[in-house]
Amino acid sequence: MIAKYYHQTLYTFEKRTGMTALFSGNELSLVSQYARDGKQTAFIDRLFDLGIFVGHIQSVLADCFGNPETDSPQSLHIDVTNRCPLNCAACYKIPGEIVEMQYHQWQQLIREAEQLKVFQIAIGGGEPMVHPNIVRFVQQVAQTEMSVTITSSGFGLSAELLDELIESGLNHLQISLNGSTEAVNKRSRDGYLYAINALELLSHTTLSYGVNWVARKSNVDDFEALVDLAKQYKAENINVLRYKPSPKEDYTKESLDRNEFLALAGKMKQVRGLKVKTDSAYSNLLIHINNRKVSRNTCGCGAGKTFMAISPDGCFKPCSHLSLSDTCKTITDYWMDSPGVMALRELMFEKEPGSCGSCIFEDICGGCRAICERLYGDITQGEHNCPTYKSIL
Repeated sequence: MIAKYYHQTLYTFEKRTGMTALFSGNELSLVSQYARDGKQTAFIDRLFDLGIFVGHIQSVLADCFGNPETDSPQSLHIDVTNRCPLNCAACYKIPGEIVEMQYHQWQQLIREAEQLKVFQIAIGGGEPMVHPNIVRFVQQVAQTEMSVTITSSGFGLSAELLDELIESGLNHLQISLNGSTEAVNKRSRDGYLYAINALELLSHTTLSYGVNWVARKSNVDDFEALVDLAKQYKAENINVLRYKPSPKEDYTKESLDRNEFLALAGKMKQVRGLKVKTDSAYSNLLIHINNRKVSRNTCGCGAGKTFMAISPDGCFKPCSHLSLSDTCKTITDYWMDSPGVMALRELMFEKEPGSCGSCIFEDICGGCRAICERLYGDITQGEHNCPTYKSIL
């Protein structure tokens, strides 16, 4: 288990169950007492039953409380290559010279991440499966208490490579798919058959896996059919992602209007037999689905707050969708001193009517900064025409 304490809050992650938790107030006092004397209470027993605590973890907790506070990302989103053989209409990456992360760079990043008690390493691209060191990348993380996940189009995933990744310690694989049929998927993504092949291969393994689906005008009516497809291939989840601007598309023609947004939310609530997850950056959808009862710890853009991104050339960014980047020497330097990160954490919105700054959900939502940067050229701009907006007045 990984445990870190800062800002009067304890954060824990258990790799074997995938459970993340945070404790403050009275719950923190009970956990702190257990760390000191090992006393089993009903609350501590409940944590073991849920899989939040596993095994003999008293010493881990005691070390956590006994050492200096650790303020660090919960996850690192690392793009190991910008190379991708597909040509997706919705891709937000700007084509350029091929760059791939070198193994010595990866080793350095993972060593520091382990020291910083990062919970998860999320590998992306480009297409990560085309990187010649993808198995070695997974192996190094698997030797730590951090979990390692990959997001892939499915391109390049063979039965042999999948076996190697599983043997190396991969914890989870997420397959990107935007339609239940090739025709629907093709409206925004390339490589439908690669994704289907990957899901077929995964359905014969015990590896945890799911589907990444981006909500758009061109596929929102296909959501229920996609759910059926995911169930057919025994996927554990569908992760609903927010559509963000692409250099190849007119954002306004694909972003959901209010009626489409509400219809999708209703369909998501009706799904049974499959976990439907909503990305934290899709915060207005999270607020609506949960009847406006959400926590600021799990809702809202986490860029520079709970996670950060690293590009194949080693540049640090709050989020892979943002243009802000720095070439700091270490993760710690970036996380603690980057002007871009500080700007996101201290972001103040103008109190414009109908925008983020005049909404009662500003503190827990705040909209998507990447969308505002692309549309308005300014991360401090508030989103307009938000379906969950409620005036503070």
